[in-house]
Amino acid sequence: MKPARGRAKDDAVGRILSYFVSILTICAIVGGLYGYFSSQHDKRVEKTFEFYKTFRTDPLRKDWALLISRWNESADKVKPLLDQQEYDELAALVITLVSDNSSRQAFGHIVDFFDEFYSCVENSLCDRNSGVALLKDSAGEFIGPYGAYINFLRNKYGDETIGSSVYKVHSMTKEFSLF
Repeated sequence: MKPARGRAKDDAVGRILSYFVSILTICAIVGGLYGYFSSQHDKRVEKTFEFYKTFRTDPLRKDWALLISRWNESADKVKPLLDQQEYDELAALVITLVSDNSSRQAFGHIVDFFDEFYSCVENSLCDRNSGVALLKDSAGEFIGPYGAYINFLRNKYGDETIGSSVYKVHSMTKEFSLF
């Protein structure tokens, strides 16, 4: 049997080792959670970048180019309408830009893309901050010329959800996130 002093020393060393093991366990759990959440963030950023690559490649890029070129071709008609605040005539002009089948399909593809992307962000499968950096400006570029057509479709079909994702992507803001 050890003297009382030796046992107290062993108990103190055992207690210190127990605290040390507890601290290491807590640090390992925190490190593991950080690694897990970091990898989840990386997956969300990667998914967002996949959307961006889809937006920048054919056939969606051709649809975008078609719609923007149609808008640019009518730019000389747009400025006087804006200056005179003839918004009904401007809306009618925009509707004529999307009057043929190919431009309606292109418009639908762009709106569907933004619907799909915003759904991805909303369900935390895509990264919001990356979406702001990569696609927010493009949504604004689309709303500028074709917002009147979106409003026309909403009024025609009585459905306020038509094109809403384009507006939602355009209004997205960065959020603070550790991951």
